[in-house]
Amino acid sequence: TCMGCFSCKEVCAYKAIESFEITDKKGNLIKRVAEINKGKCQGCGACAATCRSNSIQLSGFTDPQIFTQINHIIAEPLIKESLDEAENKPEETGSDSKKDKKEIPAEEPMLVSQRERS
Repeated sequence: TCMGCFSCKEVCAYKAIESFEITDKKGNLIKRVAEINKGKCQGCGACAATCRSNSIQLSGFTDPQIFTQINHIIAEPLIKESLDEAENKPEETGSDSKKDKKEIPAEEPMLVSQRERS
């Protein structure tokens, strides 16, 4: 999906972005695209942040992985707050004591929208 703008190449401090030529069977040039030299890449993410076509995904840091990390960071204080409230609530006696206690949701909240990659 690379457009061949090479903005990534301009921001790469490690000179890990190289030009790759896509040709047809006869050897005619179809287009030039960016290719990452994994031996030189240090994983800083500057190229991925600059890529206009969203063609670069930093290994280990794909959009779904980042959204999961953000959701965990956001959900942690909410869960802690629920636990603190449950601990500080006075114990009740009788069969209805459980219905007043705040339960922690089984699923983590999805507070950040996730977009599908095509």
